[in-house]
Amino acid sequence: MKKFLSTLMIMAALPLMGSVSQVGSAQFNQAISQGVAVVDFYADWCGPCKQFAPTFESISNEMAGKASFLKVNADQSPDILQRHNVRALPTIIVFKNGTEFARKVGPADAETLRGYVRAASGK
Repeated sequence: MKKFLSTLMIMAALPLMGSVSQVGSAQFNQAISQGVAVVDFYADWCGPCKQFAPTFESISNEMAGKASFLKVNADQSPDILQRHNVRALPTIIVFKNGTEFARKVGPADAETLRGYVRAASGK
């Protein structure tokens, strides 16, 4: 039982999937404050969000080290959506050192995401 609990604790500390991390209200400002952060605002019930998720994960793995890839659940952190004027899902916002750099409302294709990261990171 002790080993099982230890394994659960380790798993809870790992990113959500691939190089993507789930963030909530408590971690959001710190998570976007330095470097480039690509944030996917989504909801579990959102069909287009579910379709976009594999693309987001793939790009997060491909561009690891160039940007942080974060997901914010709209139902769990509505304050973040309100603060950043997110009115549709999915919305992808790219932040550079805490300031909005680019925004895409609706699912983005892989090349668009790559372009945002390259432009924001200069790489």
